[in-house]
Amino acid sequence: MEDPSEVSFDVAHGDVGVSRQLRRSLETIKSAVTDPDLRKQLDDVLNGRRSMRDFGTSDAFAGIMDSVPAGQLNRALTMPEDQRQALAQAGEQELERLRGDQHESAPTPPPSNVPPTPSTPAKDSGSPVIPQTRKPNREQLYTPDEPDEDDLYFQQRRNRGWLE
Repeated sequence: MEDPSEVSFDVAHGDVGVSRQLRRSLETIKSAVTDPDLRKQLDDVLNGRRSMRDFGTSDAFAGIMDSVPAGQLNRALTMPEDQRQALAQAGEQELERLRGDQHESAPTPPPSNVPPTPSTPAKDSGSPVIPQTRKPNREQLYTPDEPDEDDLYFQQRRNRGWLE
């Protein structure tokens, strides 16, 4: 049964287990950061004064995500399907346990080997930035070798004017 004083996060869509797991994760992150502004933002989310959806689109959250080592992301992306399914099943079991638990007065952060989050976004030294791209190597910028028909149209209009 859910305690009425327990904050349910908007991204959990009313799921008590997801909300409790998210709370544990946010509290773990909060305990590792030293930046007072980021700690205040995390406090606001944990106390329900700010939505998780809003925080998830903020620069502060992007800084947290940018500090995740590239090796961890690559490991998760290249994980074999059977290992991914085993982790998903373990996660579902944990969510079921959290749904059945009474309000956790003192949540225990899960053991992890994730390094503490630095107060300023760390530079991604694990993967080189490809020239002509935006960090982190997304949205490669392409410039055509010769003008296409739109370019020619506007070039002619600029040279001749719109009356001709």
